[in-house]
Amino acid sequence: MSTYVGIGFSNDPDTAKAAQDAADQAKQNLHSSNIDIAIIFNTVHYNPSDFIPILYNQLKKTRLIGSSTAGILINEKIEKRGIAVLLMYSDDVRFEIGYVDNMHLQDLKAAGTQLTKNCVSDYGKE
Repeated sequence: MSTYVGIGFSNDPDTAKAAQDAADQAKQNLHSSNIDIAIIFNTVHYNPSDFIPILYNQLKKTRLIGSSTAGILINEKIEKRGIAVLLMYSDDVRFEIGYVDNMHLQDLKAAGTQLTKNCVSDYGKE
């Protein structure tokens, strides 16, 4: 039983090319054709609505989570511009994603309850 991780990064100024290159590198470094989850970090230079569809299609419509950031720590330095893609596949671990839209506008206890239900809903009887 194993867990595999592949990391890719690009700071190409062209958003589509940066997304494509980072995903290609991550897939190559994963050493598996299967992807369970993708974690994406991008600096503010890239609009998520421009690159998320590219990554979603290129990564076989896998689950994506991510965040924008002021910098990306990679290769012992901080990149101030770029898109980083981390892919994971595991024989041992199961990944699911849950979320609640506009949590700040809701009663926090009710939103927390809904988030918990969303996080575990795909596990079924497990």
